[in-house]
Amino acid sequence: MALTPRHFQGMAGKPGGGLTLPVDARADKWSTRVQLRQTSDGTEQSANYCSGCKSSTCSSGQGGHTGCPFGHNIRDTMSNVANKNTGAALALQLQKTIFESAYSLLCPQQGHCEGTCFNGRNGGDSVAIKSVQQAVAQWGLENGEIRKYVAAARVKKPNGKSIAIIGGGFAGLEAAYHLALNGWKVEVYDANAKPGGLGAYGIPPTKMNYDETMAPSIQIMKDVLGVEFHQNTIVGDTSISLRGKKGAHYVSFDRLCM
Repeated sequence: MALTPRHFQGMAGKPGGGLTLPVDARADKWSTRVQLRQTSDGTEQSANYCSGCKSSTCSSGQGGHTGCPFGHNIRDTMSNVANKNTGAALALQLQKTIFESAYSLLCPQQGHCEGTCFNGRNGGDSVAIKSVQQAVAQWGLENGEIRKYVAAARVKKPNGKSIAIIGGGFAGLEAAYHLALNGWKVEVYDANAKPGGLGAYGIPPTKMNYDETMAPSIQIMKDVLGVEFHQNTIVGDTSISLRGKKGAHYVSFDRLCM
């Protein structure tokens, strides 16, 4: 299935396009959707600029730029988008993270993938990798494709092991996602009212809308992977232990992740 124009911000006509909304419009009705859907043409145009590129520095880095911290296969992602194979592009993202809709808004791409773009290093504009990655991730959330992928990719037979993850911030959520995909019984203990850490409480909606990016992915982790979240829970008030330590006030696990 191809992306539609509403999934893209101002990318039409140039590889390094960006947000074109005036300040007052952004301040008045900002949301992830407002940010993404401002153009009506050039749907796969930005990704097409990567066609034929033999460089992979957008992923691996070069010089003072580190490439993609997540190790995303950006070249293949862009190729899939250009060829209207959005599902394959989404699958590449989900091999690394279920939270790309958030990370693509937060990551300083100019110092990573876009900073090492071959086109940008040779006199042109860097390809708008951020915009394409965000569009793919949001398409996956809106169309139920992330839920389908996770359901198909998870290990069907649990490994019988359990793990308690202390803290529901970005690191804890990533650990929970990958462990649950691979058959672990995962429980997350977090002191806040909702999971997400900095993503839930420290980033303003003018940068990233939690309810449109992180919250849907967390719900998929609950529904499809069976991850349990214990909010408003301070470890210390609630005692947990490795399996084998007995006591009525203990919750026992095979592993702890802190």
